[in-house]
Parts: sequence; structure tokens; C-alpha cells
Amino acid sequence: MPTTDITSTIQHLTFHEDVLEAAPYGKTWAVAFRRVCENLGVDYSNQLKKLKDRKWAVVVLSTTTGADGKTYQMTLIDRKTLTMWLATINPANIPNPLVRQKVELYQEEVAEAIDAYFHEGGAIRVLENDTDADIMARALVIANKTLERRDQRIREMETKVAELEPKAEALDVFTAVEGSYSVADAAKLLSNDLNITIGRNRLYGFMAEINWVFRDSATRTWKAYQSQVDNGRLEMKAHAEHGTHHDGTTFPFPPTVRITAKGLPDLRARLLAQYAVAAA
Repeated sequence: MPTTDITSTIQHLTFHEDVLEAAPYGKTWAVAFRRVCENLGVDYSNQLKKLKDRKWAVVVLSTTTGADGKTYQMTLIDRKTLTMWLATINPANIPNPLVRQKVELYQEEVAEAIDAYFHEGGAIRVLENDTDADIMARALVIANKTLERRDQRIREMETKVAELEPKAEALDVFTAVEGSYSVADAAKLLSNDLNITIGRNRLYGFMAEINWVFRDSATRTWKAYQSQVDNGRLEMKAHAEHGTHHDGTTFPFPPTVRITAKGLPDLRARLLAQYAVAAA
């Protein structure tokens, strides 16, 4: 839950003849949730638990200093959350008949606004004493805000595309590779691409964790599981060169593990998931 300090910005506002503690929050306002629940006569703990399960809810834990000089914590919800939450309240659970009537009228207004938004493309609140000029001015404000939100979404999408392009290009390189890589070379490629530090030995250890390779107890060398060779992710590469003993006799080097064109992008995806979990 996000936290903020509202000690110097808290204000007392009147909402339907009830007093609320409110403070600026970003470009909107946030209100003390406990006070709202008390004003309506509904259980604060149950309502807070309900809000925490809603994806649209913005719930902020704030700190403020009371008149006694002590620091207190206060749960705030923003204006959008307040609007949505009030629409979910069952008026039958509100003991005060005047408050119950206010909530019922409010919910009717919310229902009309939502219906107008989805079926007419927008909703404008028209008050009893509004002139045509007032309505037109309000419509222009809404139109401007809608265009601003659209432009903001476009900018966010363009930024996201720019962020993903290098990753997509790197993935294209991996999936287009031919032949196979030594574990040391694969570690260098993956380190540069994913911006992580992973060397040959560490990559061997990671592949052992995901059951791609194992260390042969007799030769103390790494070997690929046959299942990974069969599915084309790894191969065991024999060496053409030979080693030489002290007495001059030669011996063959043991085959080494190599990562194929199919295995490299699969290994990249598993590493990406592993580091994402570790970061979380």
C-alpha cells in the first residue's frame, strides 16, 4: 500500500453536510476512509477489506500529526475510488434514513452517467440552474480532458514500444542464430542482453537447477541430459583435438555441452523469469 505524509496539507471539507478530512493527492483529492464509513454508518474494516480486493481502488496509507503532537496513520482513498465505492454500498445497510436517501440518489446519478458514457460516448452533469452556456462550457472542459487522456495514453504506448524494441531485436538475434554456442559464449550474450552478470560457471549452475545439465561424478565434467539433447536445446560436442600426458601418450578431451539455436532463446526466457521473480 502506498504511503504519504499529509500533515501539512490536510483540510476539512463538507460533503453532503458531513465533514471529511481531505488532502491533495496527485492531480486529485483523497479523503480519510474511516471518517466516510463513520458518516454512512458502515463497518470500516469490512469496507477496507473489500476495497483492497478491487483493482480500480487507490488506497493510500498516510501519516499525520495530531493536536497532541503524536503521529497517527490514516487510510485515504482518492476521488475516483470514493465514487466507485459509494456505488457499491447497499443502502439497506445504512441505518440513518437521510444518509440512505443521499446514497440512493447518488447511485442513481452514477448509473445514469455510466450509461451515458458507454452508449452516448460521454456524460455531462447538468444542474437545475445551468444555462446553455454553462452546459457548453462544461462539455468543452470534458472534451479537453478526454483529448489530454488520449494523448497521454498515446505517449505511454510510444514509450513502451521504444522500450520493447531493443528487447525484440535481441530476441530476433537469438532466434535467428545458427549452429550452437559454448556455455561461456552464451553467458556473455545473455549477460549483455539481459543486463545481468552471469558467467560460464554460474550459467552451468542455472542449467543444472532447471534440469538441463548434470555433473558426471566420474569425470567431474558437465553433461547434458539426454532429454535436452533429444528436444534440440543442447548438444554434446566432441573435440577433434587430443590432450597429451606427461609420458607423451595422447587422450581425447571429453565432449562439452553446447547450447543450440533452439535452446538459447528458451534459456534466455527462463533467466528473464528467474531474475524477475528475484527482483519482486
